[in-house]
Amino acid sequence: MGQYWSKKQDPLIFYNNIPLNVEITAAALRALTEADSDEYVSSTVTGESYDELAQRETEYETQLKLNHEKRLQQLFEREAEKLQKKTNQYELPKPDKFYSDKEEKLLRCYLRNQDRVLDCWKEVEDLKTAAKLAQLKV
Repeated sequence: MGQYWSKKQDPLIFYNNIPLNVEITAAALRALTEADSDEYVSSTVTGESYDELAQRETEYETQLKLNHEKRLQQLFEREAEKLQKKTNQYELPKPDKFYSDKEEKLLRCYLRNQDRVLDCWKEVEDLKTAAKLAQLKV
């Protein structure tokens, strides 16, 4: 309505040297909103349909995610290798034979008396004593 009686407007020209407020005319807005959303719009540059462009965009985003995950995995592997090298530098201390004997006795007692674990109180006390002695040696 009023489209035929309104005067023609000159095209807008944008220059990069100063900031401008952009105004869109009612006719331009109508032209943009009249396009049916289900209608396939072709790209003037590549000639691809909207679905093809959306699929290509999705593939691109998927590839970006895969590249990012690959980089993270490589970083993780490098850090894991560094940590492994550090842990291999040091030898773990081996428990004293006296302590390991007490530990084995306690485990055997627990296995024999699974229903009556309180019967192993003597072995527990022996292991606690061995642990205190081991701490004093260190």
